[in-house]
Amino acid sequence: MEAWLLVNLGGANVLKSKLPVLVSFLLLLACESSTNSQQKAKAYSGNQRPLPPAPVKSASAKPVIKKPSVKPAAAGESDLLLADGLPERLLIGFWQNFDTSTAKFVKLSEVAPPVSAGKAKWDIISVAFAESIDANHNIGFKPFSGYASDQAFKDDVKKVQAQGQKVLIAIGGGSGPITLDNDIKTTNFVNSVSKIITDFGFNGVEIDFAGQSVFFEDGDTDINAPTSPTIVNTIKALNDLRLRFGKNFVISLSPETFFVQTGFEAYGALGNPDKRAGAFLPIIQALNKNGNLTLLHVQNYNSGPVMGLDEVTRAAGTAEFTISMVEMLIQGFAITNNTDPKLRFDGVSAEKVALGLPATADAGSGFITNAETKKAFLCLQKGQSCPFPLKNVAGYSDLRGIMSWNINWDTLENREFSDAQRTLLDSL
Repeated sequence: MEAWLLVNLGGANVLKSKLPVLVSFLLLLACESSTNSQQKAKAYSGNQRPLPPAPVKSASAKPVIKKPSVKPAAAGESDLLLADGLPERLLIGFWQNFDTSTAKFVKLSEVAPPVSAGKAKWDIISVAFAESIDANHNIGFKPFSGYASDQAFKDDVKKVQAQGQKVLIAIGGGSGPITLDNDIKTTNFVNSVSKIITDFGFNGVEIDFAGQSVFFEDGDTDINAPTSPTIVNTIKALNDLRLRFGKNFVISLSPETFFVQTGFEAYGALGNPDKRAGAFLPIIQALNKNGNLTLLHVQNYNSGPVMGLDEVTRAAGTAEFTISMVEMLIQGFAITNNTDPKLRFDGVSAEKVALGLPATADAGSGFITNAETKKAFLCLQKGQSCPFPLKNVAGYSDLRGIMSWNINWDTLENREFSDAQRTLLDSL
């Protein structure tokens, strides 16, 4: 890996090696200096952090894991259900529990009516956000003032659940990190989140930890046995929630590309200056191995360029980028081309993976059209008309669905995104 040069830019020290790295850093700096309201008007995620320039070789392909058996849906639920209790194809949307000057507040019950008997347009709605309310990471949630009372919100949750939809509480976002770096914070997190889930009747959690939430400590070089407190305690907290609420409690992860795919070429535990690089990989690995991971949809938006398994670095905003990023989640990869099994991300079976996309061009950078979304999904799911060869040329037939930031932006644009994606998923 080429040495990183330390330069002075406007009085602040930044890391620089090549021009794209400097551009990425400046994008990050601009994003993290924005106000909370600006973050909410767009996606609740920061830009991609700097990447080191060293190329690596791609990991070898791994077998595609077959999906579990399916069972008929109960009344009000859609399609067949997999072993995790969810439909075979999922359309997942974040829902803003706030108002902005552009993407207006929409009540849950007004999100979208069922498009056919027993089938809701959005299978999973992730309510954004529950956030830390003190330094010890007690988590709080209050329904937006568009609801006359907490009970009115609870009634709406029950109403959409009666249509077969699941409602999750999304935790984190861009307003502030959730850093579980000690036992007190971890216990507070679990207890306060449990209370929110019980009080409002949520079906699970959507974890969108951003900023300085998770990072490596020095010497943490075994992905299968992490030692960094923020990583270890995040795993523990999610395991504890699953234990409290049972096997059908949904644990969904929606991290940024920097915390996941960037680990292919830059890993915070292996000398990368940014200790957050790849920091969600041990979390995904642990939850996937112990059976507590329900869904994974990395945000393929608000991201800088990222290298794929074919050693090609692509920018967000194309079908090619989306295909490359999603296949990395399924195939897994050797971290920084390291042959040590302690540094291999094993990947996640396709039935747990969804594409993470912005619903409109204004919802977040990296938007792709509905036609490009269909192109990306059919390439990944069927190996059809791919712009470059997949590691598994036949595709991943069990690919679960599509996640979007967010439902409010989609509503603003006459539900063009959700109409197109529901039609696509129902056709498979």
